[in-house]
Amino acid sequence: MPETQTRWPLVATLIACGVVAATHIGKAPPALPLLRAELGFGLAASGWVLSMINVIGMAIGLFAGLLADRIGPRRAVLGGLALLAIADVTGAFAQSVTQILIGRFVEGIGFFAAVVAVPAAMLPLTAARHQRLVLGIWGAYMPAGTASMMLVTPLILPSLGWRGLWAIDGALSLACLLLLLVQRAPEQPHAPARLNWNNLKAVLSPGPLLQAGCFASYTISFIAIAGFLPTYMVEQRGIAPGTAALLTAAFAAANIVGNVATGPLQALGAKRWALIASAAILMAACIALIFAESLPDGLRYAACIAMAACGGLAPGALFASVPHNAPSPGLIGATNGLMLQGANLGNTIGPPLLALVVAGSGAWSSGAYLLWITLALCLAGALLLRRVESRRATSTGL
Repeated sequence: MPETQTRWPLVATLIACGVVAATHIGKAPPALPLLRAELGFGLAASGWVLSMINVIGMAIGLFAGLLADRIGPRRAVLGGLALLAIADVTGAFAQSVTQILIGRFVEGIGFFAAVVAVPAAMLPLTAARHQRLVLGIWGAYMPAGTASMMLVTPLILPSLGWRGLWAIDGALSLACLLLLLVQRAPEQPHAPARLNWNNLKAVLSPGPLLQAGCFASYTISFIAIAGFLPTYMVEQRGIAPGTAALLTAAFAAANIVGNVATGPLQALGAKRWALIASAAILMAACIALIFAESLPDGLRYAACIAMAACGGLAPGALFASVPHNAPSPGLIGATNGLMLQGANLGNTIGPPLLALVVAGSGAWSSGAYLLWITLALCLAGALLLRRVESRRATSTGL
């Protein structure tokens, strides 16, 4: 059970570790033109530079979580930060795209080793009354990390270049590692999970699978808009690339609002499944405005911001659901890993799906139908999750 008092400094350090890990996703898109100009590689390699971390997460999320549960969440976070720092520093000296891709591969392993373990590491440090707030704040690690990196990168690249950007990210990873090392944490309150078929089968149960499905459906819609927002603004509306980048960063940052709001809303009585369902419904309404070409651009961009903010309710509530759907306290990391595997599936297939639909129809407005379908799946998953959690609560007497 959690300690009576929440250890806020250590909890804040763990959240900061997640934010720094997420900067590794946000650093690649703005640095890509400089990378291509210096190292001379094509679009195919560019796609791998951008998507390598997501592909790794889609492939190993569950197994990274199982390993984190086995070795202990704190060790997993420390190991992940060490890998990130090593990949950043060596990547800063890369002389070919092959070396960059190897570095991104190592970054992907380090990223998931860290982020799948943070919730399990935080829960023993958090009083029961603060868990929903802490997990809601944790849900904002991805938009906080990517948006902050998107905002500061234009200031770093002109003077230090992409190598300087890689070195700074490595220094941040190392700083988090050292900060976590000097803060003492209590021992795990449960036995380490074994890497066996029974635990794997236990995690692949309805509750965790529905969480992963909801996250995948939500992420397809969110990342499809985020991925093509700058392209649409530059090519269709003639907005300057720098302005488009700032507007896209604001879109990503707006997602933090919904994440952080889930804790207070749950304290007021909102159910987790209802927050996920509400996010899907509100996002669908915003998409109707985003793709309405007859509306003024200002109103359509405001709908983008509203979509990001309302959509943040989904990941915040999903992270808060992990302790309730994990088969045991010793499998929280694995349950979180499976959910992040779903999220990265959405990250990987969302933009290509939207591009395929728009290219096939010749109109951006047709993309709305694809996103409505994915959000309908998210809504259905939330309703099914309600039944699963209710059935489990009845059987356990909770």
